[in-house]
Amino acid sequence: MEPAEFILKIVIILSFCFGVLGMIVQSSQFDGIVQTQDSERTAIDLAHAAAAMPCLTEKVAGESRAGLLLESELDKYQGSYDACIVLSSEWSVTVSGGGKTWTMGKAITGSAPSRSLPVAIRLNDGTVVPGTLTAKARRFA
Repeated sequence: MEPAEFILKIVIILSFCFGVLGMIVQSSQFDGIVQTQDSERTAIDLAHAAAAMPCLTEKVAGESRAGLLLESELDKYQGSYDACIVLSSEWSVTVSGGGKTWTMGKAITGSAPSRSLPVAIRLNDGTVVPGTLTAKARRFA
């Protein structure tokens, strides 16, 4: 075997090893990114689902009006963990508006992705006030 051929084979083997090592490192970093984005996606989905939840929204002709929450329903589910929302995650939903705040779910300790959406709240006296729905969720590992 000539020295040039031997050096070429060594370079090819080293390039292959570095390529495999690089793929392993990238794979471990990708797994962490997917877990983070999965929790963020859960928070986004929870916010949109809660804003359109039939048990919390006003109904007209049997259909729910997404984004128009009823104070009476928010009062009913205040502090509840089973507020017609079933998730395999830790979650909390906070709705604030009209000088009041309602919280459903479990308080999440530490940091967790959250998503806020503008909503309207129909108070018990019939007036409609602007509000904010904030959902926090963290997927179980």
